[in-house]
Amino acid sequence: MKIENIIEDMYPFIDKLPYTILNQEKNLISNGYISHNSHFIGFLNSLKQEQRSTITDQFEQRRSKYIHQFFEKKLENKSLFHQDLEAIFLKITKLVEEKALTFLSPKKVEDITAKLPQYSKKHAEIFGSAELLNQTLYDPVLCTNKWILNVLYEKLVILQIRPIDKFYMNYFLSRLIFEQSSLEV
Repeated sequence: MKIENIIEDMYPFIDKLPYTILNQEKNLISNGYISHNSHFIGFLNSLKQEQRSTITDQFEQRRSKYIHQFFEKKLENKSLFHQDLEAIFLKITKLVEEKALTFLSPKKVEDITAKLPQYSKKHAEIFGSAELLNQTLYDPVLCTNKWILNVLYEKLVILQIRPIDKFYMNYFLSRLIFEQSSLEV
């Protein structure tokens, strides 16, 4: 299996998730793509400065070769995988509405505050602000994305997908709606 197959399976679901502006001033949004963007930025943040542009250039070259083929395919949301993802979204939405699940679950706010200096500037801003954190904690799209991506990342290892390909997937999906400049640390 190739990461492009995973991208093609994920795309119809993430593309249909609701788009919400959580905080206009801070450019905090919720949609199916934002978690991929966030994970790619987190990955870049973990790299040395000189590695960042090399990785981004490599990912952009790879994306450029694949993007036309991607859009030529008729990616539909009729698959069983997509239906399962929709069912998960509905379950997580219900748990979030009941306040039984948050974006940080199973962790608590206290668990992340000590780690704020390790986060990217954007993540530290969100998790360091009570207002922005509250807007994130109970957003069903963000919660769903987090849970689905965490499980997906575990399964990618079993499928023998290289770790770097996971971040390429994040880059590719992010670039479908975000400018390259918004993928920078």
